[in-house]
Amino acid sequence: FVQHGQSLQQLLQQGWKIHYLKPYWHATELEDLDPGMGEFLMVAARKTGEDELLLSAAGKREEILQCTAGRNGVREYNGVNWYWVEDKCFGFSQAGGVDLGDQLAEDTVDAGLDGKRLSWPLDGQVGGGR
Repeated sequence: FVQHGQSLQQLLQQGWKIHYLKPYWHATELEDLDPGMGEFLMVAARKTGEDELLLSAAGKREEILQCTAGRNGVREYNGVNWYWVEDKCFGFSQAGGVDLGDQLAEDTVDAGLDGKRLSWPLDGQVGGGR
């Protein structure tokens, strides 16, 4: 499920490791997403220097990192809609409908869904959206 307010320090103490930690504006590329090891993957955002994760979701890495396609190309897994449209965008939202139209057409970001969506264009030029 999409989570709010988890403690990064507690997650690290529980054995989670940080693979990728960049500011929102940093251009994300496909190779940034996959640590290449570990059974589970958590995707999250936080304000710089703060412990609290604003938004996060997790699951088996092999389930999360599956390519989807098209405007409504999402996979529901672990109560979350995950999407990865090759060379376009990657992210998650609370289970339910998600329209990726703007991101697919223009690589822009629609925060939508009342703060329950986290998304990155994967064009290597534009940062992510929350």
